Amino acid sequence: MKGKFIKILALILACLMVAVMAAGCASDGDDDGGKKEDKTADTAKVPEATKENGGKTEPDATKDDGGNTINADGDGIYSLRNVVLYEDDDCLFRIDSVEKDEFWGSAQINVTCENKTDKQLGFSIGNMVLNGCMRSTMFLETAEAGETVESYFNLDVAEDLLGEPQELIIGITVSDYENILSDPLVKEDVTLYMPGYDESNVKYPERTPTAGEKTVLDSDGHKLVVLGVDEDSWGVPGLKVYYENKTDKDVKFDIDDVEIGGNPVTSYAGSTVLAGCCGYENLSFDGDDDIEPTDYKFTVMVSEDTLWADPFFEQECTFEP
Repeated sequence: MKGKFIKILALILACLMVAVMAAGCASDGDDDGGKKEDKTADTAKVPEATKENGGKTEPDATKDDGGNTINADGDGIYSLRNVVLYEDDDCLFRIDSVEKDEFWGSAQINVTCENKTDKQLGFSIGNMVLNGCMRSTMFLETAEAGETVESYFNLDVAEDLLGEPQELIIGITVSDYENILSDPLVKEDVTLYMPGYDESNVKYPERTPTAGEKTVLDSDGHKLVVLGVDEDSWGVPGLKVYYENKTDKDVKFDIDDVEIGGNPVTSYAGSTVLAGCCGYENLSFDGDDDIEPTDYKFTVMVSEDTLWADPFFEQECTFEP
């Protein structure tokens, strides 16, 4: 149990570092000082011109009206190349290319972070949404004053679950790394469309129900489905769940007051789901390893997606495998 606790504590600390990077705008995401705005890049444009680069001939990148730079020479996610997610006098955040990570079976997104200021900046990725479904990643990169850093992060494409990639939303944050509690310099959700798609024809795939699943919450605004027991979780068997946010507000789902077979356990669960989107999570619990998962009782709490927000909705739920 001690080794498991240390692993969980390390994971929580790593996630906290990324969360704190974006803390400045979490309480007031619409403040103009944070430069929050939606930007859309249409990757369906295919450039025809070419240019010489070091003796090699490459297609010119295409710039849309939003200032993003694209080369849609490829399929889906892997067509993203030279996509400027954000650029101003302070910084540049750009997708250079995307390649398949054979080891993890995901898409490795290669990026460039340029710091044009005289102070250290932190670049991070927050919410990511593929075909209307929340995807998780861990990305935090720092760049010293005047420094350009090349890095990457992974995206679980999960085409067997989400279908062909059509739309990708990436939440980016750039902050003063030496004063991480201040308002970020940049806080934006950038929407990217894959070749052949735009806002008019994107259609999110419908979820296929699985055997043994149970809907434990289905209100006008929110839905939670327990898909089954997660046998691969550490020690105490966890749960695989599906969230759905039917509202026009970003929310956070939390799972608390958990009992498994009548035994209280500690819950490590909570997911942000953007307005109109869905998400999946494997819930992890900490307790005695010999607990029999005869039934799960827990409270679902829904709150605004801001720091320290109190839940505005609570419901007790039960799941029997």
